[in-house]
Amino acid sequence: MLLSRALDGQKTAGILNDQVQAQLVIQRVCGDGLPPKTLCEVGFRTGSAALLFLEAVPNSRVVAFGPSDAKPAVTAVQLLSQAYPGRFEAVFGSSTWRIPERQRAHADERCDVVVMDEAQDYGERLIDIVNIRSAATPGALVVLRQICSMECARSSTATWSALKLPCSSCHGGASLAYSKAHQLGLLRIETCSIPNVPSKAGNASVSASETSPDGVCTALFGESDPLK
Repeated sequence: MLLSRALDGQKTAGILNDQVQAQLVIQRVCGDGLPPKTLCEVGFRTGSAALLFLEAVPNSRVVAFGPSDAKPAVTAVQLLSQAYPGRFEAVFGSSTWRIPERQRAHADERCDVVVMDEAQDYGERLIDIVNIRSAATPGALVVLRQICSMECARSSTATWSALKLPCSSCHGGASLAYSKAHQLGLLRIETCSIPNVPSKAGNASVSASETSPDGVCTALFGESDPLK
């Protein structure tokens, strides 16, 4: 894979590593009427989601928000900028203030597709959802990564307290943030692909996130604003 070679063998646990998830996203992105123009990725690191979108949707643009300590992202930015001149933009720094900052500077450009990835903190992920929703077009497609289970992402029966314990340790609480956003009406989660993860019980060197499924869900932003 081009990105894998460019990153000199560094692990790329991106969406391109799972064919089922990649097909789910492409079918959803390309299956509705006019093709989207702009994808906004929150949590850019290795560039796999950006590459998937740039290849699948001609004449599209990607605006990628990444943490300032994302070392693989430096190489990925160079590669994508050279391969897709004028179609790729990287914004580094804390997404909690970089997203609103860029929206103020580019109020005429909206996200038609949003990919949420990498953030492993419940509060940060929830703030990202609120901020990027304000920068998105009405009815924008949202691709959610780091989903532990369908129950963790959304549940019509489980209470918030019941969800919190099993989901909070998975990817640092990202799934828990999606669940809260779903309950608040910020997101309407649709289809999910949750891979099976082989058990590594008893291995003290393996973190909780490494033993958790890294699933993908597609969603839409809610039309009303429950926070106002």
